[in-house]
Amino acid sequence: MAVNPILHGKIYYTMTNLGFKNVFFLSVKAYNEIIEELKKLQTSSRVMQRFMSYVTDKLNRLEFFVEEQNELCAVNTAAFGRYRNFFQGRKIVIVASGPTTSYYKPIADAIHIGVNYAWRSKNIPMDFLFTNDVIGNDKQQPVRMEEGFERIKDRVFIGKRLQHSVAQAFYDYPVDISLKKTNVSVFYVDSLFPYSSPPQIYQDICYHPLTAFKSSVFTAIQFAFFTCPAEIYLVGCDVSDSGHFYEKIPGKYIDVPRIKIGYAKVKAFAEHHYPGTKIISINPVGLKGLFNDVYTDEYKKSLENK
Repeated sequence: MAVNPILHGKIYYTMTNLGFKNVFFLSVKAYNEIIEELKKLQTSSRVMQRFMSYVTDKLNRLEFFVEEQNELCAVNTAAFGRYRNFFQGRKIVIVASGPTTSYYKPIADAIHIGVNYAWRSKNIPMDFLFTNDVIGNDKQQPVRMEEGFERIKDRVFIGKRLQHSVAQAFYDYPVDISLKKTNVSVFYVDSLFPYSSPPQIYQDICYHPLTAFKSSVFTAIQFAFFTCPAEIYLVGCDVSDSGHFYEKIPGKYIDVPRIKIGYAKVKAFAEHHYPGTKIISINPVGLKGLFNDVYTDEYKKSLENK
């Protein structure tokens, strides 16, 4: 019994009259020690419950990964398989929509990969286009993304989210677009920030989702590496909130710090897996000093006039 010592006599009498043969009383010290131990056990139990909840969640996500793997491999292989090492030794230009795109003159014999609305540049031939941005397909946009698909010589790649994606929204194009356009391929792209685990760039994009780092340009870059070129040029990858070459409105959805993290990971990935591929930034703004910087004469003149 754990009660106040003043009540011991009365309780002992009551308990023995009820038929109990052995009645023991705990001291206040012993009682307090037991309470402290129980608190520790409760704390330990809560920790264990949280740990088991974490493990269960991880196992559930692993189950999703395993279930999706066959579909992921089938879809991404259909989209990218034929391009493995396809442009070995060639030059590839990734064309984004930053204002500096206006100062770029197409490199002869280079493969040009556009990102989102980059196809709106009339003087740049586009061999491929990458987009995983639903904003560009919004009905409120004056120009819809798919209006430029016919300008693409080879293929348009549209990124879809995996079902297990932790992104707050699934930015998918309507299925009818990919069905109606014969030059469109769908591929799987990993979730946007926030990530449940650190984002990774994988060498074999047939067996892994491409990582977006909050910008479609990164899926285009990963595809470029997959084709094993000698040089990759970055055009219009300004990494700034100064808008686009086709409009003067400041960029509303540019998360500059996190996009810079993505480019830093691209550099580390290239140094490890493709040390023979040179990366050149043409007229860099936010990427100045990260890769090999090259400035065009027109861009330098524009800086002098400011």
